[in-house]
Amino acid sequence: MKLRRWRYTDIVSIAAFEEEQEFPDRWNFNMLAQSFLQDGFYGILAEEEGQILGIGAIVFNPDGADLVDILVAKDRRRQGIADAMMQALLRECERRELKKLFLEVRESNAAAIALYRKYGFEKIGQRHRYYADGENADVMCRES
Repeated sequence: MKLRRWRYTDIVSIAAFEEEQEFPDRWNFNMLAQSFLQDGFYGILAEEEGQILGIGAIVFNPDGADLVDILVAKDRRRQGIADAMMQALLRECERRELKKLFLEVRESNAAAIALYRKYGFEKIGQRHRYYADGENADVMCRES
């Protein structure tokens, strides 16, 4: 498995990857393209023999950053891919001397919450009915 930064030419493949995962809050092509062009965007992908195994993205801003996406192929979960991507994203945060990293996660997504806690994120709040289906989001923060 290899980790590398997204390239604009990856967006079609990343959008197809998102669609294949059947995750309820997946990004579409336009969302990916707009995010990629946003100042402060940093995206990585995990791949093996040209196949995308996972994606992760952070948007850096003057006050901190937001972890906006971490997604692993449904048939490759629990194989350390999310860990590897999280470590790479956190190394970039350290390189930029980031003090706070925020994220929102479905309150029912126990696997993601466990991953985030493993890396020092703590719940600091909740966004009620944040997702399109009405589910709440836990707001988490990691301070360094």
